[in-house]
Amino acid sequence: DEDVNYYHARKSMPAEPNTGCRLTGWVKTEGLTSGRGACFQIGDARGWGATKSCSITSDVRGTQDWTKVDVDYTTLPDTKEIEVIARRVSGAGVLKGRALFRDLRVQKFTPKCFPAVPYLAVNASRSADGKKVYLMVVNKRLDAAITATVRLAGSAPHRARTWTLTGPSVDATNEKDPNAVTVKERDLGAVQNGFPVEFPPHSLTALVCE
Repeated sequence: DEDVNYYHARKSMPAEPNTGCRLTGWVKTEGLTSGRGACFQIGDARGWGATKSCSITSDVRGTQDWTKVDVDYTTLPDTKEIEVIARRVSGAGVLKGRALFRDLRVQKFTPKCFPAVPYLAVNASRSADGKKVYLMVVNKRLDAAITATVRLAGSAPHRARTWTLTGPSVDATNEKDPNAVTVKERDLGAVQNGFPVEFPPHSLTALVCE
């Protein structure tokens, strides 16, 4: 008899980044006397210690016939594999009894988001002398650049320049490579009202029109 931390029965499978995974399974318990019971865990296959990323179903305790449990999990931006574990989390005292697991399934799903959120977020301002217009544009799309048309009401721009902050991935840092996340300047030259600008994925762009 001991406070068991059980994670030994596991299975790995390929997975796509930034993807919803819905786990369903059935758990049966016989005399499982503890403050924490039997459950399933789904997470990044690199493990909790490396990623701190997982989800756990509700647990089943006592004596229960086959009980359906489920949980949703969203993979990380760099996930390649996920891992499903028959689980009992320690920390609730001595454990006695037996647990059985069956009919485990993992299905990909698209998380719901209501209402829909635009990929581009924009704030605009004008200089005190009225000669320059400033735009701050965030592209929230993770996997693709977006080209948008810039049209100014009440004035016609002649030149434009951008400064864009971005990196190779949405979770990139400068801890190992000081040039991974940088600001890149681009002179768009002469422009006319209604000119196109491309905003890279997961980026913040400052645009100045004059």
